[in-house]
Amino acid sequence: MNKKKLFSLAILVIFLFSSMLHASASSVNSGNAVIEIEYLDDGSYFETIVQAQSLAKTSSIIGNKTLNYKNSSGEALWSVTVYATFSYLNGVSCNCTTVSGSSVSYNSSWTVTSATTNKSANKASASATGKHYSGSTLVESISKTVTLTCDTYGNLS
Repeated sequence: MNKKKLFSLAILVIFLFSSMLHASASSVNSGNAVIEIEYLDDGSYFETIVQAQSLAKTSSIIGNKTLNYKNSSGEALWSVTVYATFSYLNGVSCNCTTVSGSSVSYNSSWTVTSATTNKSANKASASATGKHYSGSTLVESISKTVTLTCDTYGNLS
């Protein structure tokens, strides 16, 4: 076998071995889905995204749900996110154990308040208000709450 083929084979074996190590060491399954788009009269819209990670061999799931406010061109203006951990008994119950939130402005003419959070049973939520300014004049103010819900099977929505 020539040196080039031997080197290629060695690289392939190393790649496969490292992939197997990574796969066996990883205990997280993840998903990512846009679950809702709400259009407003001016063409702007709210886009809601859920991300979830189920911890293998446990009855816990961590996830977040983000609500992005975008203009009619698709430019993100601001967002609010809720982060939560849930503990569930498969098919019986699900309870929120921790919650936190964040908010961010992506456009200099928009400010956003700090996210306030709440948890209750199988739900976690974060609320924020985006304010649009023209110079020092307030043009509009939009308050939104994003709620992450866990069902009894550990599915987040």
